[in-house]
Amino acid sequence: MEIPNPLGLKDVALEVRQGIKGVAELPALIDILGEIGDLAPSARRIADFESTLEGLAQIVPAIEQIGRLGTTLDDLARVAPALEQLAGFREVFERLLVVLESLSGLTDLVPVLEAMKNSMQSLEVTMTHLSDTITPLQGTAIRVGKVVDRLATRKTKEDKEFKSI
Repeated sequence: MEIPNPLGLKDVALEVRQGIKGVAELPALIDILGEIGDLAPSARRIADFESTLEGLAQIVPAIEQIGRLGTTLDDLARVAPALEQLAGFREVFERLLVVLESLSGLTDLVPVLEAMKNSMQSLEVTMTHLSDTITPLQGTAIRVGKVVDRLATRKTKEDKEFKSI
């Protein structure tokens, strides 16, 4: 015989426990967002490296001429295509800078997220108390359901006896 679940208390207790688990994972998210915001200054330095790369690309023809002068300088000439390719990444560095500047704004969210974390921790405690309160009520509801089932069975027997009279 399946035990009745009046008021859906089994489901509520399970959902409360699952909610507590999700709340416990929020502090790790705050730390990750703080680290992403800390990367913005490094990205700016990389983007500032662009002018140096352009200067290197401009001297490629001179390096190629020097490379023709001897076997040792041939190695320098082989570097020229790589320098030209690096100079071509200007747009990539500019886009990266834009992305990182927008991510640097995430550091402003850290105090809000920390306050949210504190609220969630308080909510977690409250939900634990709620779960502790609901669990005994669930057992009581099951027992009341059994009593109701017994009363219904008695009433059916009484109705049958009354009809046979």
